[in-house]
Amino acid sequence: PLPPPPPAGDGLRALRATRRGARILLAEDNVINQEVAVELLRSAGLAVDVASNGAEAIAMGQAHAYDLILMDVQMPEVDGLQATRALRATPNGRAVAIIAMTANAFDEDRDACLAAGMDDHVAKPVDPDALYATLLRWLPQRDADSPARPLEEPPAAAASTLPSQPPVAWRARLEAIGGFDVGRGLQLFDGRTEIYLHVLRQFAATYGDGMPQIDAALAADSVADLAAAGHSLRGASGSIGATRLEQHAGALEQYGKRASVTADVAAAAVALQALLIETAGKLREVVAAEHETRPAGAA
Repeated sequence: PLPPPPPAGDGLRALRATRRGARILLAEDNVINQEVAVELLRSAGLAVDVASNGAEAIAMGQAHAYDLILMDVQMPEVDGLQATRALRATPNGRAVAIIAMTANAFDEDRDACLAAGMDDHVAKPVDPDALYATLLRWLPQRDADSPARPLEEPPAAAASTLPSQPPVAWRARLEAIGGFDVGRGLQLFDGRTEIYLHVLRQFAATYGDGMPQIDAALAADSVADLAAAGHSLRGASGSIGATRLEQHAGALEQYGKRASVTADVAAAAVALQALLIETAGKLREVVAAEHETRPAGAA
């Protein structure tokens, strides 16, 4: 039987103590969701490789013996279900734990993940306690004297470039934007302000000109592509507590059930793109102002 989940907040300490150096493959196509998951995993002392789509996940899973695979379900071209089935047919993929990461919590979605060969699932936006508890259930425990696998170099804009003690004023500026639940955003990063600000900075840089996928989907008159863009943005927005964007992106995602891009669907996509560009611009101002007001010599 699987061990019970640890008390809230204890999972991070338990992972550091008993699973440090375990090697994780993260399959996730959205760069903001990648940032969030990588920060949480590396905070727990885990080594992380990132696959940006299902095809990369298959190739990397075949080439390396991972301790666990975190698999986004909805990815373009090769989705998480297809990638899992393919990996289960390979030597490295037969026994490794594969955990679904999904923003859809319906029973049929969970059943589809299990039927494809996944072992468990975590919901998106990722709750740190839930993620750490799931990792503790499925990651093999490491011996105390077992050498940890070396962690890879962190990505650009790594922790050393983050503010160590950001002024309280950044929170007021962020809340003034409207459509943000700052408390929720901080909770998703386990209260680690410097990581939250780093991801906000990445969000502003990534979406400063909107989502090219929305423009391409409108040009192609593809309701399915619009829904996929909405799904991706819903997850990314939820990961930073951008509740207004999350709500509008979720509405666009639901339009995927339509047969075609009707006038109201197109209007919703255009409005979402405008809101995204506006929000990213305001976020850029918040993080720029925070940077300028850091004490001299702050990390």
